[in-house]
Amino acid sequence: MEDFDGLVGIVSRKNILTDKLEEKFRAKYLDVKIFNSLTNFDFNKFNYLIINFLDNDFDETEVKNLVRNLECKILVIHPLYISESKKYVKDIFLNELLNENPNLGILLVPELLGYGVNYNPNFISHDLINQVITSERVKIRNSSQVINAVSITKLAERIVVETFSFGVSGQKVLLVGPRITPVSMALKMLGVPKDDLIIKNENLYLSEVDHTNVYSCDFSLSLAVKNSKKWFEENVVENPVKVVESPERKSFLKYRFLMKLTPIFIGLIVTPLLILFFGFLNLYLAFKFISTDSNKAVIASNLSEKSFSIVSRYNLGLDLISDSASFGGQLTEILKEMIYLGGIATNLATKILGDDVYNVSSYTDSLSASFDKIYLDLSFLEADMSKTDGYLRQLARDYLFKNNIDLEPIKSDIYNAKELSSRLAGILGTGSPKKYLVLFQNNMELRPTGGFIGSYAVLTIDKGRLTDISVNDVYSADGQLKGHVEPPEPIKKYLGEAGWYLRDSNWDPDFEESAKMAQWFLDKEVNLTVDGVIGVDLFFVKKLLEITGSVNLPDFNLTIDSGNLYSTTQNEVEENFFPGSIKKASFLTALTRFLMFEIEKIDPKRYFPLVLSLYSSLEGKHILIALNDKDASKFISNLGYSGNLDLAIGCGLRCLTSAYALVDANVGVNKANFFINRSQDLKIIVGDQGVSNLLVATYENKAKKGVGATGIYKTYTRVVLPKTAIVEGVRIYSADGSYQDVAFDSLQKADLLEIGFLMEVLPESLKKVQIEWKIPSDVLLSGGELRVKSIKQPGTEGDNLRISVESNNLSLTGGLPNIYNTALDKDIVQKFFFR
Repeated sequence: MEDFDGLVGIVSRKNILTDKLEEKFRAKYLDVKIFNSLTNFDFNKFNYLIINFLDNDFDETEVKNLVRNLECKILVIHPLYISESKKYVKDIFLNELLNENPNLGILLVPELLGYGVNYNPNFISHDLINQVITSERVKIRNSSQVINAVSITKLAERIVVETFSFGVSGQKVLLVGPRITPVSMALKMLGVPKDDLIIKNENLYLSEVDHTNVYSCDFSLSLAVKNSKKWFEENVVENPVKVVESPERKSFLKYRFLMKLTPIFIGLIVTPLLILFFGFLNLYLAFKFISTDSNKAVIASNLSEKSFSIVSRYNLGLDLISDSASFGGQLTEILKEMIYLGGIATNLATKILGDDVYNVSSYTDSLSASFDKIYLDLSFLEADMSKTDGYLRQLARDYLFKNNIDLEPIKSDIYNAKELSSRLAGILGTGSPKKYLVLFQNNMELRPTGGFIGSYAVLTIDKGRLTDISVNDVYSADGQLKGHVEPPEPIKKYLGEAGWYLRDSNWDPDFEESAKMAQWFLDKEVNLTVDGVIGVDLFFVKKLLEITGSVNLPDFNLTIDSGNLYSTTQNEVEENFFPGSIKKASFLTALTRFLMFEIEKIDPKRYFPLVLSLYSSLEGKHILIALNDKDASKFISNLGYSGNLDLAIGCGLRCLTSAYALVDANVGVNKANFFINRSQDLKIIVGDQGVSNLLVATYENKAKKGVGATGIYKTYTRVVLPKTAIVEGVRIYSADGSYQDVAFDSLQKADLLEIGFLMEVLPESLKKVQIEWKIPSDVLLSGGELRVKSIKQPGTEGDNLRISVESNNLSLTGGLPNIYNTALDKDIVQKFFFR
């Protein structure tokens, strides 16, 4: 008798899958009991329980009652594809199963292939294989459908893995195998001649069960198809008979038929090409309209989708046309989901600002599901681009490579956005009211995290609604600080401040660290604790005004728009200001409230442009978010929206990184940044022993000399580098070519090295700052990859950035240029490959 370490129960009819599972579990010293009943068994004796719905139809109530009280690990195997009429009920049932037992997980299985699988006529792959066996001609039932299939062997392996892992517990995980179109499977794997293909477009009336995660399964699809065909020939089809005409007769009939219908054939070829062109034209227009008018974007995307669908139905099996239509359809699907996502996000924003009670979770769940669908569609698109031949896909691959566009970071951002949206209900006060500190950072007086904090607001959000907002002058809070707080040395030395207050709390270039200080000061000054900090600057407000249009402030007899925002705000909050005055707070309160009112009643066609404005402000660090919720904070940080100063870059063994951040702090107590243009030029030399970096930052002051001291730009400039950097010097050049080597402060912080120095740029003048450092390393001794990361400073509009790379003994690969020009409107990572 064998000595087993545990007992596995498999509720299923005995079939090829249970045979494979029994073999694999016994190899791991687990006894296996297979039965097809939910009654008359002591389920508590099992260490693991597998319930197979693939070829079995169990009573759902009995299943729920069974799993409710079991303590063992439970794995439910359920088909991905079900009839449309059952989708809603099935989704509810599977969600209820997850809620019944935290140790339960669900694997959603697509089409199954391999020797021994049960034939399913609803599976596209099975239908194709069966037709090849039984018919001379093969009908593609729906050419726009992409086949997702896994092999029976891979499924068994995944079930065994998940049985011993709790990663799937609490989730509905979709298994994804190699993707292929029905046309490609018929032509490439089943050897069907093009002339024997009949392209149709029949509604299969099948839907996918909702899922929460995706697992990729790699295997030989062609081998699985071959084994399935062999099995079907032996066990499914009885004596298939094909009608075969003589070669001479068949050739003659084809020739005569084609001669008669030549004009029709020409039309059938040209027409799909014209419709295909129309589809891509509308796809292009949809992308153009998406930033201006979401209604037009929806119309164009619908026309694009219809065009690609028509071409997929009537392309006569031509690879160029079918692949192009499939590719265009995938792009359109992603675009439509993005538009839908924008609508959800904007509706949620209006609900937050409104007075109506609503179900917060329904919106946040929809956001999470939409992000999940975009992630999955993008993954399929990426897989098809890498594995499927096609003219347009090749063009897309070349475009991505030449423009250094990596889809993996984009997918990572979508994943983090999905995870964040799933936690959004808590952030919006569903469980308990939340308070958030909003720092109004005036970037015309630039500070490390965006600008001088002249005012702040405290928002209260309860059950998804903004229930209170109070705007205050920062000097009013600072006047209530009891005791002395010693400021950082540069604040004391260059700002002349003897103490440290909330108004200067954002001195650390890392917003997460500055946010902690701001919360500390808020608590000590006004005895108020909050759940997080949000930093916004005038660029963000300007973006909103471009969407909403002008805002009237009747109490001030003013109309604010994107053109006069800076000048009007400057006049209202700075002119004749004195500590204790309520003028600044009153003006910003009025502007905030009326702007929110305009957003709440915005035209629906402007919904998506509003979301894009919010997205671009987050990407450009005109909005920074630091929450106390650690889980949510992690995903915000991963998205790059927390303003944390992260110089780390994921890199391989033969890969070296060079990263930096240029950070200004206006210590001139003026709004001189309104006149400053800043650009950056980074020159990198790759050598045997490391990388030499030469950064030249150019400052052009366009203020007129007549403005006096208000036009002088006095900045304490810092460069943040990896701790391994060796700084060789700082030199400041004047416009006439003269220069001065300047001393600099040096501060080591965790994994970072921070150097700082003072500089002045007079009106109508120009200065260049040259900073040189080395990163010692022999990683690139024989070639490899160099990744360069440039960190954008919050509050800046986007410096012109030029990166040039050269090496004395290595050469760049791939035909890529050694010079990279861009606008530093967000953090930039540029890759260079050497050999």
